[in-house]
Amino acid sequence: FDRFVEEKTPWLEQTLRRTHPNLGAGEFAKLLAKHRRSLRAEAKRAGDDEKLAAEELQSVIEKISGARLSIVRAEKFEVPEGPAILLGATLARRANLGRRLDKLADDGLICTVKGSSLILTGRRARGTLYAVYTFLESLGCRWVMAGSFGELYPSLKTISTTINRTENPSHTPRLWYSCEPASTDLPRWTLRN
Repeated sequence: FDRFVEEKTPWLEQTLRRTHPNLGAGEFAKLLAKHRRSLRAEAKRAGDDEKLAAEELQSVIEKISGARLSIVRAEKFEVPEGPAILLGATLARRANLGRRLDKLADDGLICTVKGSSLILTGRRARGTLYAVYTFLESLGCRWVMAGSFGELYPSLKTISTTINRTENPSHTPRLWYSCEPASTDLPRWTLRN
């Protein structure tokens, strides 16, 4: 939902102009403002992808190892001392990964170890979520079907990594279409895959 919270939404203007070609300037401005408000509200309702990334990482690491990671939102966005898992572009830039981030496509991701920190980031928040899933897959996690019965996790007493992966999506829309009846587990499963 990163694009929904941007103030400028050219794709929205283009779509509304195509679907409402006969509106006057004033009516069009009201319609555009209404849709922008609606999109911002939807983005808030849906939640922050970086927060979801942190929650997914915490949950899955606990299932794998029994260890419950702390989630700390960095107030000043400073790289902490000592071992840490850093999520998101702001902390990645503070860890001097700005050049690598700038080369990513919108949903591109970086998973790397720098010093004693594991850095999982994307150019946008959605890329950070994909970085978490990529890291978890590198540990052996798989999501083969929607629902808990389709979640496959290794059992690890110690988790260590030397991951150093930079990826850009092979195509822009990362959507999963299915003929199966929708379940409450399907949206999360589609994110993971």
